[in-house]
Amino acid sequence: MSKIVLGGSDAWFVSPDNKYGLSTQPAKNITDGDFSFLAKIRVNWDKMDPDNLSREGGVIIKNGLHMGLSVIKPDHEHCYVKATIWTIDASLGADGMKNEDILVKVNWEDGDLDKEYEVGFSFKKKEKEFSVYCDGTWETKKFEGTLIDYSNAWLWVGASNPLESCPVDFRQFFTGEIYNVGIFNKALDREEIIEIYRDFQNVSKRLKPVGLYDFKKQTPYKVLDISKNGNNLVLFDVTWMDSI
Repeated sequence: MSKIVLGGSDAWFVSPDNKYGLSTQPAKNITDGDFSFLAKIRVNWDKMDPDNLSREGGVIIKNGLHMGLSVIKPDHEHCYVKATIWTIDASLGADGMKNEDILVKVNWEDGDLDKEYEVGFSFKKKEKEFSVYCDGTWETKKFEGTLIDYSNAWLWVGASNPLESCPVDFRQFFTGEIYNVGIFNKALDREEIIEIYRDFQNVSKRLKPVGLYDFKKQTPYKVLDISKNGNNLVLFDVTWMDSI
């Protein structure tokens, strides 16, 4: 099975805009309306320690006040897939910022931590709700206010924000394997997510894919976007970020 392997210090990203104009659906404004993130993953939970910076790893994240999918090991007994958003609501006073999370426990039985998980994050702007999917489990949460502006944020795979400008505590590198990634301009429901995982190489255009990555065609530094939208996945390297 094709994949990328992440060791806790590397990450990939989708460029917000393609400087050559090759992207037909730039990822920059993905959070302006409804959207979804999907990934099939295997987590190296043994490398995660609840007592240090390895306790949480970003799977697909828009950075800033981090938003998206991650995995977290908050103590030595529990492991979760986590969906998180940040909203702004003037009625809350001060800066009006509020964090909302959904946690789905994955370690119910022996062997659960060795499994591959099909996970997803779905956001509905008008309905003011977001959902998390994990191997058939579907949980939804309502929120007040509006999603904060992520138009200037980068979309990361395998970390929450690896940039040197981000405090070390919040870089949140993922450790494990990722077998596919999907980014969509649609709030996918449970049945649509199951449909996508059933045949990831042939995702219907009605599901509005922005970027699809099965890792079958890649170089050491780039993964082909099989949605044909031109949003290739790029390996993060601080030494040449200025050229992106």
